[in-house]
Amino acid sequence: MDPNASGPIEAYAAADKDTRELIHTQLDRNFWLAKQEVYLQWAGLIAGLIVTLCFLGVSAWLINGGNEVAGTILGTVDLAALVAVFVYGRKGVTQQSPPTGDALPSRPQPDALPGPPQQ
Repeated sequence: MDPNASGPIEAYAAADKDTRELIHTQLDRNFWLAKQEVYLQWAGLIAGLIVTLCFLGVSAWLINGGNEVAGTILGTVDLAALVAVFVYGRKGVTQQSPPTGDALPSRPQPDALPGPPQQ
C-alpha cells in the first residue's frame, strides 16, 4: 500500500489484490449485519403483535365466559402496556440514535471503485 495515500479512496486504489479482497469481504459482512438488524427489528414487531393479540383474545374469552371484571382488567392492562411500549419505545429510539430510514445500505460494486483495471 502507498503510505502517501491521503484518503480511503486513494488507499483502496493503491492496495494490492489481497487487500482489496479483504476490503470486499469486510464490506459484505457489514452489509449482511445491517440486513440482519432490519430483519430482527421486524421480527420483534411481529412477535409483539402476536403476544398482544393473544392477550386480547384471552380477555375476550374471559368476558364471554362470564368473568367480565377479569377480562376487562386484562384487556385494559394489555392495551395500556401496548400504548406505553410504543410511546416510550419511540422516545428511546429518537433520543439514542438518529433515524436510519427504511432502506438498507447499498452494497458497493467492485467496478465502481477506483483502481487499476482488472485483467
